[in-house]
Amino acid sequence: MLSLDTSGQSRHIWHGYFQPFVINLLNFPCSNAGQYYALSFISVITAVTVYITGRYARIPLAWIVSLAVVCFALQTKQQFRPETLAILLCVVAEFAFSQRKWPLLTASLSLLAWTHPLGLIVYAAFIAWRMNGELFRSVLGAILPCLVVFIVVNAALWYLYPYPVRDLLSGLAAQGEFLAQREDGEVFSYFIRSDFFPLYGVFLAVCVALAIAIDYRNILFIPVMWWAALRAPPTHYNVIPLLCGMLFYIAWSFRDSGAYSPRRVLAGSAFAFALLISTVGLAQGVGRDINAYLRFHGTEQAARARVTQLEAEGLRICGVPIYFAVVFPERPMLKWKAAWRECDAPGAQDVDLKGYATPEEMLQCKPWPTDNPGLPLITRIFRRDSGYSFAVCPAGEVRSIQPY
Repeated sequence: MLSLDTSGQSRHIWHGYFQPFVINLLNFPCSNAGQYYALSFISVITAVTVYITGRYARIPLAWIVSLAVVCFALQTKQQFRPETLAILLCVVAEFAFSQRKWPLLTASLSLLAWTHPLGLIVYAAFIAWRMNGELFRSVLGAILPCLVVFIVVNAALWYLYPYPVRDLLSGLAAQGEFLAQREDGEVFSYFIRSDFFPLYGVFLAVCVALAIAIDYRNILFIPVMWWAALRAPPTHYNVIPLLCGMLFYIAWSFRDSGAYSPRRVLAGSAFAFALLISTVGLAQGVGRDINAYLRFHGTEQAARARVTQLEAEGLRICGVPIYFAVVFPERPMLKWKAAWRECDAPGAQDVDLKGYATPEEMLQCKPWPTDNPGLPLITRIFRRDSGYSFAVCPAGEVRSIQPY
């Protein structure tokens, strides 16, 4: 999308820009479906890289399968968030670390910096913490090629970014300030009920406990994880790269234990638990989305027809879901606003279209036409607006998408 937007409105300045750059580079059809094809390609490459890394590191095959499914579940949950590509880059970094390919490690960490800056800080700290004297001397022996790779990769990414880098840096700083002020995060939704990966927080706690069992000094990473993820609001995004690295660390640390030793049984149980909850999460998530598709039929065509119908009824549309930028490319949004019109003093005919209305907002909204609240219990368990469906709500303050 970056190359299509000459106005500068779609500058990707909330996170690093490298993931949307890669997604759109792989989007050969230049369509919404192409975005998902690109996302699927990243997940497939991640699974292959997990397998290669595991085999080179002599990790048991059952653990490799668990690692691959965990990575896939986390990527499926994050979708177009930067953690999806960050997971792949962390797996590549783990391969480079295990094989002492330091220029490759430098390249993967550099790409991670332009994808998920905070994730890089936490993950790179964990990599540095695992360095011993022998590994440190090995790194010093490859310092010149690492320096060359660092300069080339970062210079190329600086050059490829189509806007001033100061905009990216100021946006990242503003995003941090904005995140610290949010109040919508909660432990239950992010760490217990977590879609596609239920009991995420429990599994994270198990991994931390195993890491501490391997080396008691790893307890020092608990404050780092709190700083990165558990401050207000409590979210899990920023520790996902660290979790991937921690899983490989656990696998390497326990791989040479005896077949039925307590250490091997403990690690095997942890990977079996990870495989179970990620598989259950994937099944629940896929079932939810299939049910939502069959129930809402929220296609692009249906969304366009619904908007035409609403306007024919005399309603004036103000705020719109952000994805309307691609559903209605002929109707540009207001500068830095997820809206088609300003409605500072909304009248009776002014409405907002909400793709993700809160339960409180939904009490005042008219749902998508096929959203039947009288459906059986099983469909209510899997209830979720999906695709391009939206609710019609009373107009309110138009949400700004400008981070500074």
